[in-house]
Amino acid sequence: MSFTFDKIMLTLDGSDIAVQAAPEAEAIAQRFGSKLILYTVVAPPTPFQTAALVVDDRKLIEAGQERRLHEEAESARRSLQTFAATLDLPPEQIEIRVGAAHSPAEAIIEFAADNGVDLIVICSHCRSGLGRAIYGSVGDHVLHHAPCPILLVRAACS
Repeated sequence: MSFTFDKIMLTLDGSDIAVQAAPEAEAIAQRFGSKLILYTVVAPPTPFQTAALVVDDRKLIEAGQERRLHEEAESARRSLQTFAATLDLPPEQIEIRVGAAHSPAEAIIEFAADNGVDLIVICSHCRSGLGRAIYGSVGDHVLHHAPCPILLVRAACS
């Protein structure tokens, strides 16, 4: 029985920890000639973030939120492009995608399901105890709900 990974999704969140999974994703993509999708999620503004605005015009608030989300997505896209240039893969083998959601784990799962991803590569963030209780674990949620195999890379934490 043989298998291949046509599409590998490397999830990144802008942290130094997340990029620790990149060598494994890159090696698998090289081995199988896979498309490597660099994926990150930006969070739309919450009502609490705009609650300080005293504006009667709801459309003005929504336009500001939309502009902010667009700016964050573009900044994330530029960061992923910069990171992609450091990889030892040809540009046509790399795809950059930015999602927008309040739950990064759900966005990762949905993207993988909707786009035929064969493998998700994600790095653990070394959270335990109270930190994990407060922030949750994206890797753990993806591990238990993803539509495809997961490679959960243990980060070198200090």
